[in-house]
Amino acid sequence: MKLIKKVEQGYRQIRSYLQPSHRRSAIRARASASAPPEEQPICLFDFHSIKIDSDMGRYLHHLVTEFESCGYYIAFTDNYRFLATVDAKAFKRLVFERSFSLISLQDVPVNCRVLVTDDPQNQQKEFEKIVTIDYRRMRSLEGEEDALDLPYFVHPEVHDSRQVAKFHQLVGSKQSRVMRILFAGSAAAPKYNSAVLEDEYRVMSRVKVLEVLKESLPKKQLRMPQSFADLLPKDYSQTLTIATSQDCSIPSLDWIQTLGRSDFYLACPGVGMPLCHNLIEALAAGAIPILQYPQYLGPALEDGVNCLTFNDEEELCSVINRALNMGEEELAVLRTNAVNYYSRYLQPGFLAQKLTKANIKNTQLYMNACEVPRFSDWNCEGSKS
Repeated sequence: MKLIKKVEQGYRQIRSYLQPSHRRSAIRARASASAPPEEQPICLFDFHSIKIDSDMGRYLHHLVTEFESCGYYIAFTDNYRFLATVDAKAFKRLVFERSFSLISLQDVPVNCRVLVTDDPQNQQKEFEKIVTIDYRRMRSLEGEEDALDLPYFVHPEVHDSRQVAKFHQLVGSKQSRVMRILFAGSAAAPKYNSAVLEDEYRVMSRVKVLEVLKESLPKKQLRMPQSFADLLPKDYSQTLTIATSQDCSIPSLDWIQTLGRSDFYLACPGVGMPLCHNLIEALAAGAIPILQYPQYLGPALEDGVNCLTFNDEEELCSVINRALNMGEEELAVLRTNAVNYYSRYLQPGFLAQKLTKANIKNTQLYMNACEVPRFSDWNCEGSKS
């Protein structure tokens, strides 16, 4: 098995030079590049590791949109292996549908202010700010001024459709909420029933959470619509609505608005780690999250302040009952705090501002900090002390 894995790893290192589709991808990317602007500040991305393509290019999309949100024009170094996978990675492809430039590190324009790179040797380059990517499963230590963790974020398609901004500008203050608690998303087993969630992170899987509630709640407190047309009740429903993608798929462009029709959102874990983009989107829409992993955001969410939390099956049932019977005054405070948390810590541009306004030229950015178990007996390397 070890030999097979080594062969597979070796092939991944050279496949971009062998596959015609990869060569076509690089050619198209190069042909789409524009000349860089002369006055707008530029953020130059210099990637060499294939790890930047993880999760279909989701992390790359987040980094690029962070700096775009702060007014930077985006450029990349002309690295063949980086460009060769644009067509194959859905969220990376979204990035290259925008205007971009290709710039050499040996010929950098004067308005190129920031370098984001995964090559540590480039820390000595002449830029106002240099952000060096670290792909290890680790997080920054408390008091480590020159290091930050990459936060989790909304889904790339949600970001690019500007749903959150439109919700806040046009809908958020006017739209009535008609559901007390909502769960929406895929809950297919075995994908969303991974043992790693309990074994490594000590949280219940999405499948387990929903099974517990279906078995414990009275039928009158459960709604399980079978189509999007039946999702929203005609009158306010003081129940838990379970809308799995398998039974009641919500159109992508209606996602944030739908979250905004519920008082609470049951934020179940993702596939292989607790964090899921649904949690961030719920906060943005003012749907107060109910979850088992508040410490995974930074700063941690607080029970009874901007979320409701639980630790086991008994507490899960208890917190659902608490949410179902909560008074309007407490509900309004929690909702306001949830939206404020998103606005302060998670809206686009927050991370880029931290990276560029620090009084330190070189900053380390840990890409996989959200994948490190947050236990007191674990150190920053992700291994037990």
